[in-house]
Amino acid sequence: MKYVKENLTLVICAGVALVFLVFAFAPIPFAVPSLKAGLAAQMQERYNHIKTVQQWSKEALVLPGADPAKGQAKGIPPKNWVEAKTSLMKNINDQQKEVEAAAGAGNARGRVEGKVPLLPVPNAPLPEQMKGVPMAGYLPKVTSDPMMFKVSYGKQFRVWRNFLATGGLTEVEDDAAAPPKEEILKAAFDAKKLAEQAQLAPGMTVPGIGTSANPAEQMAYERTQLMNRAAGLRMYVDPNAFQIRSWFGQDAPPDDAQVFEAFADSWFESDVVKAIVTVNNQALAGVGAGDRNVGKSGIKRLTRIMVGNNARVRYLTGSTTGGVAVSTADPGPLFFTAANSSLVGSSGGPLMAGVPVAASDSGTLATRPSSVKLPDTPNKIDYVLGMTGRSAGANYDVVYMSVVLDLDPAYLFKFIDQLYRQNMCYTVVNIQSRAVDPLDRASAGYLYGEAQVIEVEVLVEGILFRSWTEPLMPDAVKMTLGSVAP
Repeated sequence: MKYVKENLTLVICAGVALVFLVFAFAPIPFAVPSLKAGLAAQMQERYNHIKTVQQWSKEALVLPGADPAKGQAKGIPPKNWVEAKTSLMKNINDQQKEVEAAAGAGNARGRVEGKVPLLPVPNAPLPEQMKGVPMAGYLPKVTSDPMMFKVSYGKQFRVWRNFLATGGLTEVEDDAAAPPKEEILKAAFDAKKLAEQAQLAPGMTVPGIGTSANPAEQMAYERTQLMNRAAGLRMYVDPNAFQIRSWFGQDAPPDDAQVFEAFADSWFESDVVKAIVTVNNQALAGVGAGDRNVGKSGIKRLTRIMVGNNARVRYLTGSTTGGVAVSTADPGPLFFTAANSSLVGSSGGPLMAGVPVAASDSGTLATRPSSVKLPDTPNKIDYVLGMTGRSAGANYDVVYMSVVLDLDPAYLFKFIDQLYRQNMCYTVVNIQSRAVDPLDRASAGYLYGEAQVIEVEVLVEGILFRSWTEPLMPDAVKMTLGSVAP
């Protein structure tokens, strides 16, 4: 009796359990069938759980770098195993941070020096320093004088144009790498005839002066000039192939936001230039010096590069003589965000509509203080926005770029491969192409040789990590990304 009193609670619980067992399994006439079935299922579930725990206690617990833990009482891992797991998780987190830091450093390569942004213009035409690299290294830096920046900004396009067309690193005019215009050819023909006239005795005339006096001779002359131009070029570069911001043609100096966007444009466009030059260098590597011309190059013509939201608007539609004319299109907002994803094809300049542009202040872009902090909104993946689902967020910003080229189809994926090699931030998300009619191109002065040529538009998604871009961003640009003005 004393034992029963001391263990009364245990006895009562045992009795209740016995009653439940009787209800569950004994053929008691007044037992509810649903209660019996439910209790049996519950007890079976608990039994299965116990068996599982017992099995776990027999399994070896294995972690990289730690001794297996097996047969521990009640399945509890030993202390050394817990410590090894904690160390492993710390190592994984540390490695993730190292990968993110390396990604940011690779993303900034060739774009900043320390904390100062770079314009991708070669320092000097030094061919010996060009060996093994697609474009020479370090470049003019932005100064506190925005008009000096404007000079450097304009210079890079003339250097790029000559670099693509001839492999040289000097500046050329905008139309130096394109077929001569019809009016220029006509004027040159008339000048040639007038020069011949000047060599004759008084009273004698040279037939054919005037654009319609001798059409056969004039046509032969123009054809010769086109052939000479093609023989001197490795590829054609349209006068408006590069995206040049509208403020460049104005008298006023650029403000902070315009300077920043000019840098971003330059980073993307220079990578395209380097990729094209590398591809054509490979195509012409086994060709004699006298035959290194547009007919032998893999990439025949650069029609347009656009950087901004409007790059997502497809231009490879309809039929146009000589190719696509896309020179004056508004690039739209620079950064692609969930908020401006529908602002495609609209005007309003590079910044989002309704966002005030802050006035410039003193100091360089990299050193002037900022009173606006970017919002700490995580990057989310939303496939409604695009193929990759990416948009601006706390870790990175998204920039779209489209490139329109005429090329030998065998070199399309070589170009994409070289673009990827320029910087680790690119993803090609769309490609559109159509066959080129050689007579159509020839009628506009583009002579491509004997190879089949396609016109292709490549849509590229680029990533810029905020770990290095945020210190460069003026307040006006930060406000386009959701920041609030002070």
